[in-house]
Amino acid sequence: MIRVLGVATLCGLFALFGFIVGRRQRAAPAAAVVQPPAEPEAAVVSGRPRESTGRRVVCPQVTTTEVPPGRTSEEILSALHRLPSMITPERAPVEARVNSIEGYLLGVSLALQASGTSALKAMSDQFADEICSGSHRTDLDLMIFGRLAMIQPAVSSERALGCAFDGRKKEDVVLWTLLKAWNSTGRPVMPAIASIASEATDQRTKTLLLPPEEARQQLMEQLANGHRALEARLNAGANTLPGAATLSGTNTRPAPTTREVAASLR
Repeated sequence: MIRVLGVATLCGLFALFGFIVGRRQRAAPAAAVVQPPAEPEAAVVSGRPRESTGRRVVCPQVTTTEVPPGRTSEEILSALHRLPSMITPERAPVEARVNSIEGYLLGVSLALQASGTSALKAMSDQFADEICSGSHRTDLDLMIFGRLAMIQPAVSSERALGCAFDGRKKEDVVLWTLLKAWNSTGRPVMPAIASIASEATDQRTKTLLLPPEEARQQLMEQLANGHRALEARLNAGANTLPGAATLSGTNTRPAPTTREVAASLR
């Protein structure tokens, strides 16, 4: 897994970096194109098929030419929106689909950071435009936005977050990812956050809404309580970890004494 993620990270760096700082070629038309992998000409990153889909992990075929002003961020996001379908089946859970492109997201983040504040601002505006217009506002789109914002907070904005939170009532992995992105970007004051806080019932949602120091303190208290509970169980004479006997379906018995063993051999 680490090997595949590392390779994917390099692919994200080399493939998507071309969109931002690629060579200028006069003879080619002005465009930056990310083509879906063709068979059998796709650039194979790992020759080992993925067990879940039977597909191979591939790097997008990138043609780097002069990028027209304002098109860079659009082309990068277009590639990111298409990548999960190239790697995982659409029926897979949304979190698993975003996990499959984690290396690409890291590559995009590093490329944007290397390109300077103008590239980061362009990406931030592009995310906001797409989310607020509704053109890319599916759970998968919002997860991609949230994950990239967690890695590189500068690609987020109060406008993008406001549109992403708008109308979200379900407390799920999408909402939690957006709340993590909100925390990463400095927790801007937003009406949507107040609405979510007033209706939250899941403890994970409530924890993500806490100020960082308070959330950290709560986590430390939970760890301490768990440690004390385990210690009390062990001190009470339990000789198995919690749940071990239940999982095995057998009752624990003390080891026989030497006298009992000797008697059984007579």
